[in-house]
Amino acid sequence: MHNEVNLLPNLPEVAESEQRWIVVDRALVTDAERYLLQQSNREGFRIEIMNLFFDTQWNEVSEVGPLLVSYHEQTHQWLMEHHPWRFGLIFDSAASLKELTEYWRSRIKCQHVGFEGELFRIYDPIITKHLLTATSEDRVANWMGPITYFCLPDMVEEQYWHIANPVNTTVVDIPEQELSFTFTDEEWQGLTDASEYYICYNLIDHLTQFFPENTKPSTKENFIYIRELLSELKQYGDISEQAGAFYINIVSRLDDDWLTHPEHKPIYELLTDISQPLIERLWTINKLALNYLKNNVSKESY
Repeated sequence: MHNEVNLLPNLPEVAESEQRWIVVDRALVTDAERYLLQQSNREGFRIEIMNLFFDTQWNEVSEVGPLLVSYHEQTHQWLMEHHPWRFGLIFDSAASLKELTEYWRSRIKCQHVGFEGELFRIYDPIITKHLLTATSEDRVANWMGPITYFCLPDMVEEQYWHIANPVNTTVVDIPEQELSFTFTDEEWQGLTDASEYYICYNLIDHLTQFFPENTKPSTKENFIYIRELLSELKQYGDISEQAGAFYINIVSRLDDDWLTHPEHKPIYELLTDISQPLIERLWTINKLALNYLKNNVSKESY
C-alpha cells in the first residue's frame, strides 16, 4: 500500500473555501431522485444536482446514472437511514458544478486493455478506496483532480475511509492523450482486490441464511471469516461468488478441519486436481459433502 488512509466514524469539517458533495449511486439508491425533488420543493432549501450519465454515451441508462448532489445534512441522514453505508461517496472540493461534472465523467471513462469503452464505477467507495491505496502518490493526485478530500463509506467497517489529495487540489497536468486514464498494473490489482471485497461481503447473506450455526455476532466478523475461507480457496484456483458459496457449504457441512481429516482425503484430492476448473470441482465436492452430511450428521441442510 503506497498511500495512507484513515478510518474514522465521522466526517471532517469543511474548509471555508470549499464545498461538500455527495455522489449518489442510483443503482443502490433507486428512490434518490424522488427524495431530492421533494427536498428541492422545500422553502429555503437550495440544492445542486447533475446526472453524470446524462448527455453522455451512457445516456440510455441515465435513469440509474449516479447523481452529483450538493451536500446537505438532511440528505446525508436520509441516505444513512434508508441505505446505511451503501449509497455512494462524499467529497470536498473548491471546484464548480461544471468542473466537477467534467471531472467525474472523464474518470468514469477510464480504460484498460480488453475493457475499452467499459463504464468504470469510480463513484463506488470500495472501488475508489482500493484504487487509491494501490497506486502511486502522483497517480492519486491525477485520479483525485480537483477533489481535496474523499470520505468513503465502508459497509463492513461502518466507518469512513478518509483520503486526502497529496497536492491539495492542485491538479497535476495530464497530457490530452492520457485523459482516458488507462489503469496501471498496480491499479488493476487494486480493482481485483475490490472485487474480492464485494464477493466476501455478498456471501455474508449466504452464510447467515443457510448456516446460522456458523454465523458470527457481527457483519465484520462474518466478513473476516469468509475472507479467510476465500484466501484458503484461492490456492486451488480463481475465486468467484459461486465458488465461494460452494466452499462455505463444504466447510459448514464437513467442519473447519475437513482438509486434514483422514476420512475426507478423497474429497481433498479432488479439490487439488487442477485438471478440472475449480468451479466444477467445487460443484462435485458440494454434492459429496451434502451426501456425507445426510448419512453421518444430523444437521439442517438445504
